[in-house]
Amino acid sequence: MKKITEFSLKGNIVSMLRKTIYSCFPLIFFFLSLHSTEAQDQINVKGTVSDSQNVPLPGVSIVEKGTTNGVTTDFDGVYSINVPANAILVYTYVGMSSQEIALNGRQSVDVRLEESAESLDEVVVVGFGTQSRSLMSSSVSKIKQTEIQNSPAVNPVQLLQGKVAGLSVNVDSGQPGSGAAVYIRGGTQTDPRSGSNEPLYIIDGVFREDLNGVSPSDIQSIEVLKDAASTAIYGARAANGVILVTTVTGKGSGKGSINIRYSTGVDQQAKDYNWTSVEDYLRVSRIAAQKGVSLNSPGARLTNANFGYSVQELSEKGEFGFERIALTYLDELTSLEGQAYVDGLLNNGYRTMTDPVTGRELIFIDNKLNEIRVRSAITHDINVGMSGSSEMGNYNISAGYLNQEGVVIGTAATRFNTLMNGTFKINDDLSVNGQFTYQFNDIDQPRSTNNTINRSSRLPHTYRIWNDDGTPALGETTSSPRNIFHELYYQDDERKQFRTSSKIGLDWNIVKGLSFSPSASVYRLESNGNFFERASPEISNRAMSRFNDTQNQVMLDGLLKYTNTFKEKHNLDILLGSQYVKNHYENFSGSGSNAPTDLISTLNASETERERVSSDISTNKLMSFFGKLDYNFSRKYLLGFSIRRDGSSRFSENNRFGIFPAVSAGWNIHQEEFWKSDLISKVKFRGSWGKAGNDNLALSDTQGGFSSTSYALGSAVRISKLPNYNLKWETTTQTNIGLDLGIANDRFNILFDYYNKVTSDRLLNMPLPAQTGFSSIRSNFGSLTNQGVEMELSGTLIAKENFSWNLAANLAYNKSEVTELPDNEFDKNRSGGLIIWDENGNETRVGGLAEGERPNGVWAYEMIGVYATDEEAANAPDDQGMSGYYRSQYGGAKKGGDAIWKDVNGDNIIDSRDQVFMGYIDPNFRGGMVNTISFKGLSLRLVQDWATGHVIWNNFRARSNANSRNNVVTNTDVLSDAMWKEQGDIATLPRYDNASGADNGPRNHHRQSNIYTKKGDYLSFREVSLSYLFPQDISGKLGMSNTSLGLEFYNLGYITQYDGLTPEQFDGTDEGIYPRPFQIRLRLTASF
Repeated sequence: MKKITEFSLKGNIVSMLRKTIYSCFPLIFFFLSLHSTEAQDQINVKGTVSDSQNVPLPGVSIVEKGTTNGVTTDFDGVYSINVPANAILVYTYVGMSSQEIALNGRQSVDVRLEESAESLDEVVVVGFGTQSRSLMSSSVSKIKQTEIQNSPAVNPVQLLQGKVAGLSVNVDSGQPGSGAAVYIRGGTQTDPRSGSNEPLYIIDGVFREDLNGVSPSDIQSIEVLKDAASTAIYGARAANGVILVTTVTGKGSGKGSINIRYSTGVDQQAKDYNWTSVEDYLRVSRIAAQKGVSLNSPGARLTNANFGYSVQELSEKGEFGFERIALTYLDELTSLEGQAYVDGLLNNGYRTMTDPVTGRELIFIDNKLNEIRVRSAITHDINVGMSGSSEMGNYNISAGYLNQEGVVIGTAATRFNTLMNGTFKINDDLSVNGQFTYQFNDIDQPRSTNNTINRSSRLPHTYRIWNDDGTPALGETTSSPRNIFHELYYQDDERKQFRTSSKIGLDWNIVKGLSFSPSASVYRLESNGNFFERASPEISNRAMSRFNDTQNQVMLDGLLKYTNTFKEKHNLDILLGSQYVKNHYENFSGSGSNAPTDLISTLNASETERERVSSDISTNKLMSFFGKLDYNFSRKYLLGFSIRRDGSSRFSENNRFGIFPAVSAGWNIHQEEFWKSDLISKVKFRGSWGKAGNDNLALSDTQGGFSSTSYALGSAVRISKLPNYNLKWETTTQTNIGLDLGIANDRFNILFDYYNKVTSDRLLNMPLPAQTGFSSIRSNFGSLTNQGVEMELSGTLIAKENFSWNLAANLAYNKSEVTELPDNEFDKNRSGGLIIWDENGNETRVGGLAEGERPNGVWAYEMIGVYATDEEAANAPDDQGMSGYYRSQYGGAKKGGDAIWKDVNGDNIIDSRDQVFMGYIDPNFRGGMVNTISFKGLSLRLVQDWATGHVIWNNFRARSNANSRNNVVTNTDVLSDAMWKEQGDIATLPRYDNASGADNGPRNHHRQSNIYTKKGDYLSFREVSLSYLFPQDISGKLGMSNTSLGLEFYNLGYITQYDGLTPEQFDGTDEGIYPRPFQIRLRLTASF
């Protein structure tokens, strides 16, 4: 049935793709009609391009005018191109004035380009338009196409990591298809991983929920709008900043080009814990069980218990081959099954050792699970594009396919994407533009990936992975450490996602300087999943579930733009616009169990009383009017103003509309006549102030929630969520002061920003008294302030004839502080937190949220030593931090090898009040660096990023050393001299216990403490790549141009003191989830 289901699903996908392609045929023909060629007599033109000092220029673009037929110079400035004899060649290079040269039959043309200050001025995409960097008075960072294309990341968000000052990209999972937590300048929420911190994503003018809907190969540029002057024009949802993505469009005129980008490679697990061998695991675990410090029956678990170190006593022939734990006495197994059977086991990986407890010989399996659950995963990523233009317009068509296996067995991601856009010129004043995108994602994974990885990796060596009949064994239990192969064998878990976006617009030049640009777009996101677990000997209820979530978004925009220059010095740009956005959501989920057969996996097969079905439908709308004015006088004095009025249906009528203004100003001092400096070539002061909004609400937050219920006389409707008709816009007010510097004729450029961002009327859940019958109500309360500084540096360290070294670096510091909370009975109006002893031995409340304090602090117990002997431990303070089970059984007595916890106030009692401050879970310093070194056609690239100021509780490691639940494989800590083992040992780690299930290890290891709460500071080696750009005379012989071959390495490792798998844990706790893999890629790019 599984194959039939898969075939049917694939058939549906093929049908959808076929319909999509058929519906796009008119658009494809429209694009192809622009793709014209013209046959003429061809000649070969050669030459050299140099600068004003006669130094050859590599990478100069030489294009036949009116076509996209072009080449670039090699590292010696030499070029060769085939063109018609009467062609005109256009020579362009960054920082130089372009030249056009008519050939008139010449076949040898040398060109000298002159420097141009204007051509160095970067063009940046901003709200509803573009602007020259020199004329900007707001804070915007840009990632160019070259940086995007050079990154091996297949997710656009991940390639931003460490590239933009003030942009935090938290990637803590290596699962294919996973995203990241993104926030700008500290976000607006106190939880660093809150989805409410996400910026507003806009792809080609269309609002998106993330950037997963676009392939990096299709991106022209990414702009990050950070201050209020740049974001206020988007009003609602722009409080967290804005990320603008512009996709590739057709360029040039006339003949088109085909571009191919293909990469393939392998992913491997970058790091694993140093697990002990199976022999060491059995030795330390069985000895610990025999001693039984934390057990009420020492030694009872050594035999016939469901633990990895428990010897299984056998009574029937064939029984051993299906025991969950493949551990028994060698003589018993030989007697029961015969020597031949035992020899067969030993020849297939079984091992023997002397039992440290009984002295008898043991036979056992080494399942090597932590080796076989991971693999060398293969990735293929290909993108093919065709673009061009003519006098009638331009077009771009691309298609991409990604197949990425995960390093953890059973995980993978497949992506198929298409992009089509173009512009058709109706006449000199009117043109129409259109765009269509489609993306399909297919994610393969166990039902709960992180839980599966966490628990399966902790399964002891001796648990059987495969039964003797070839079927997978369960592991420990159906929920706790379960064999991942058992899940993958019996479960089908399909998750698919479809995205489509269509947009059409007009550009009408009404009169000189005045234009009108209306547009309409439709975006649809559909996610669905099906889960079914076939019956196994251990789990027979055939659980099943299904979900389907859809979002349909309609956007209508109308923009009226006016641009003019008065008296050659007064430059004015005015924008007036309106925007309508409608989002419609439909969600369905259902579950059931106890189907009669594995052959029917649909919900209707489950028992009626087991079925659970729910659905939800909601719609919200946003109506906006906005205006923007940019003025500059002689490019010296800059002024900007914008205002937006948003009306959101998520609020009640009284508070539906919000107004979000912004103003900015700048001064290009270097344009003044008095400015004369050979060193400082550019100085610009800029400042901005403004507001942006947040309407991140569910309709039920305002209107209340309702659900059905039943009583003796029938059914009824009850209130399930309290309404709050007084909810209003959350508002973020931000002030930004910036400085732009150019040094040595702009060879080095520095951008410096200071910001102060205050989020007020925060939309949070207000706790309610229990007698109300409701736990909380959505309300406006409190304010949060983020202050920080940012610096971005770019420049050329070395520029020689055949050698160059370019550097781009950034550094950001952010400090978050809660500045206002509702009045309550506590100091600083503190909400939540805990009570500890202060330095004077008095009780004080800390943590939680408090006015004037940074959120997300961590308090934990402090270990100051390890008791060397039982005698020393006899005088230990009363430890109330241990489990109630242990205290009731043993009175809390301490033994040699137990941790010595700091008694802060000296009352001879250890309890939660003895916790001390450890740090914060989110970094306050972040940065990144990109070094690019080029020699002729070779280019070496090194990308690094870092974060400091956060701590991580390595709970995964703590569980292992605490033998949490008595069934966790051991790591090599238990063998080190640092861990206590015998009376009199001087140690820095408490002993390894075989604790009771109720105790679960908080006696020593498994309570949060300084033992496993470590600094997470790191410097990552994110990317290293080596590429070669083939000379045009070589690639030209193959009919290609811009041909390059590269070898790329991604996620190479960290410099860090943290002892977990990755220091990129920003929620405070490391549970051993899917680690980011080390990746190797071979990449080929070429144009035809």
